[in-house]
Amino acid sequence: MSRLIPPVLRSTDLPLAVLSAARLDGVLWGIHDGFCPVDEPDRPELRVLALSSVVQPHDVIVGRTAAWVHGAGTRVIGPVEVCSRARPLGAWRTGTRYREIALDESDLIQLAPFTPYVTTRARSISDIAVDSLRTIHDSELVLALSGGDAATVRAHAGDLAAARRRPRKAAGLEFLDAVVAEATRRGTSCL
Repeated sequence: MSRLIPPVLRSTDLPLAVLSAARLDGVLWGIHDGFCPVDEPDRPELRVLALSSVVQPHDVIVGRTAAWVHGAGTRVIGPVEVCSRARPLGAWRTGTRYREIALDESDLIQLAPFTPYVTTRARSISDIAVDSLRTIHDSELVLALSGGDAATVRAHAGDLAAARRRPRKAAGLEFLDAVVAEATRRGTSCL
């Protein structure tokens, strides 16, 4: 059975006034720059579809944006972050942060057919840790990606420590140590 309504609607599908009115009526809910029917649950596949109008098919969604795709946070923090696999020089978009990072195939997943690739949870944690532009949301994003478990964050710190040739590795390890301390504090304060 074919779908009558796409999972993510934009102003190219219907006028923005109609979409906004449907959202106010409780028929649609907002996701990034699109709208979804209320019977569509929030899930990573839907989040990557919401970004498909901004991200080119040959781009990889990385960093904080990848964390959002994986379910960390309710909105994209900052500009959409991508790593371009192949892009002509004239095709850079405003509102998008292009990151130059080396990615292995094991770092990538495709959540739905015909959508851009996204870095895995583990790679997203590593990318947030070594990012030179720190935000106040970074600890929360890493905690959400790791399920709030200090041991999981410690394991990711061990993976980062073992990685070869990662710029800002020392700063990333220091950040992950602070996140482990925060996860441990939250875990023990609930007892």
